[in-house]
Amino acid sequence: DLPAHYINIFAPGTRRSDKVGATAFFHGSHNLEFTAKYCGSAEGYHKIYPQLVRPILDLGDVVLFDCRILHFGMSNSTDSGTERVLLYTNTTQAWFQDPKNWDDHRPIFT
Repeated sequence: DLPAHYINIFAPGTRRSDKVGATAFFHGSHNLEFTAKYCGSAEGYHKIYPQLVRPILDLGDVVLFDCRILHFGMSNSTDSGTERVLLYTNTTQAWFQDPKNWDDHRPIFT
């Protein structure tokens, strides 16, 4: 396993609400053996549900995580149609490329 080389940094742009939905993480999923054992089948996902971590964030809070951690957005069940606003950025080591998610490798600063 490589040390952290692709970090996601995000902050919520809406007030905390159980109904808006937040980002959830599967604890331990950064480990290749973990994902090989549990991912890829409905049975596996049900087994790792207890590993689900849902941080409770307020405006001004920030989360940093290694992008190899399995993560997803929880459902938005608001009646008012409140959108889930999220500010995020990624930072990587210079050698790392992620063609699956980002195929444009132009630097934003010269």
